[in-house]
Amino acid sequence: MAQNNADRVTVPEDERLDDLRVSARPSLISRIPLLKEVRIAVGWQKGMLVTGLLISAFFLLLAIFAPAIAPYGYAQLKDSHGVAFPTQAPPSARHIWGTTVGGFDVFSRTVWGARTAIIAIVIAVVLSIFVGVLLGLVSGYFGGWIDRVLVVIADAIYSFPSLLLAILMAIMISGGQSSLWGGILASGISITMV
Repeated sequence: MAQNNADRVTVPEDERLDDLRVSARPSLISRIPLLKEVRIAVGWQKGMLVTGLLISAFFLLLAIFAPAIAPYGYAQLKDSHGVAFPTQAPPSARHIWGTTVGGFDVFSRTVWGARTAIIAIVIAVVLSIFVGVLLGLVSGYFGGWIDRVLVVIADAIYSFPSLLLAILMAIMISGGQSSLWGGILASGISITMV
């Protein structure tokens, strides 16, 4: 009993510690970062957070299940019977969002484009982490004129319009040729820079 009393922290005539109830360890689900943030947020902040999470989840699911959702392939110009798609067709039962000037199904290209956008976002985030941490470490460790030079370079890059930077990166990466990965890397790099 003496050991029990020795471990207790008390303040004379203060009963608050006796009334304090320490709850059990929080469940694993309540410790998930996104769910924890949703529980803490209130008002507009919570609404915007939930809306953003739902939109992101929708596009992520759209990208994952693109082969099952899209009625045609990304670059498909003919149906399964070999009949070419019409050009600039209005929405119909065969093409729910119509077709482009080139004869591509708009809905299919939009669904498949979600996959390309997710890849570009992942590349941009990974590049941002590596480049940002490296430049931050160099700038913080050395400081002085190196820090000032890096800030001037960053300010110069920020002054470029991001679309112009993406076009320049696409030309530099793919050598003037159009390619899927050249476009993805170009958009990823331009998002990273800006």
